Amino acid sequence: MNRRPHRYSRCHSARSYGTGYGRYKRAKWLFDPATINQGAKNLNKEPDFKTVALIGLGAMGGGMATRLLEMNFPLLLFSRSSEKAAPFRKKGARVSNSLPEVACAADIIISVVSDDGASKAVWLGENGILEHARESTILVECSTLSLGWVQNLAEEAEIKGLSILDAPVTGSKIEAREGALRFLVGGCKSALARGKMVFDALGREVVHIGPTGSGIRMKLINNLISAIQIAATAEGVALAELVGLDLDLVRSVLERGAPGSPIAKTMLGRMINGDFACHFSPALMAKDLRYAIGLAGASDLRLGNANAALSLFDEAVKAGLDTYDVSSVIEVLRRDLKKLV
Repeated sequence: MNRRPHRYSRCHSARSYGTGYGRYKRAKWLFDPATINQGAKNLNKEPDFKTVALIGLGAMGGGMATRLLEMNFPLLLFSRSSEKAAPFRKKGARVSNSLPEVACAADIIISVVSDDGASKAVWLGENGILEHARESTILVECSTLSLGWVQNLAEEAEIKGLSILDAPVTGSKIEAREGALRFLVGGCKSALARGKMVFDALGREVVHIGPTGSGIRMKLINNLISAIQIAATAEGVALAELVGLDLDLVRSVLERGAPGSPIAKTMLGRMINGDFACHFSPALMAKDLRYAIGLAGASDLRLGNANAALSLFDEAVKAGLDTYDVSSVIEVLRRDLKKLV
């Protein structure tokens, strides 16, 4: 692979922007405002985003694409599936099946794909984004990935004189469509500031966690806790069914009590009502749990609850529930209940 000579990092030359595209809710920026205000002369200048590129048209990427089009951003989509891209093309998006073309054309590139392998295919290689991206392009990886790969990606970008933000998101596909995601960002603050308008359009909150890798660390911990709560909620509902309690009453008590976290409330409704339309699959949750458990590395930190939750999600995948929502893990336990009858 031909490597470009190392260039001076763009982290040292921040630009900032003030006004935005259309009327949209401002995100809350949780880091030093002075960083945003570097280059105060440009505070009221519209950014020169001639092209915003998005890679990945899954549930989350599709929602983000819809939002960007609604906010009138000039959108370029990378997709090898004409079927997936067709609805967005009709709404005005340009579509390309060439990563080099996307890299050369875009002012900001956002990747939101399924796992490490898919991310590597986007960024690396002769036809990858890093090989063709311009120095001024803002690079953003929003996927939930392993820390090791995120660190390797940042090193590969630095070799080419580029910098990349790890900016995984929390929220649902509905929140993606509504511009209500939360971004957990690791990396260069000035690069984050330069992309402020796009982040504002897509998110209700942008949290700069720290240097490269911090965003993905936070996201994996977030999903580890979420997965444990989902598994615990499934066990509680299954136990309530076993002992013959009124499930509507169980739901009411739990939602108004100490266990009633936002995710527990959501899962209680779906599990009790059997509403398993997919928002996030058991396989993706299992993948995230493996990456999260990997954060502990070779340490002696015990992650017993995380490993137990992982076992349940793996069982759900093996049981053929992967086209359904994570809440469908309750069905694994219900099958156990049937064996007890």
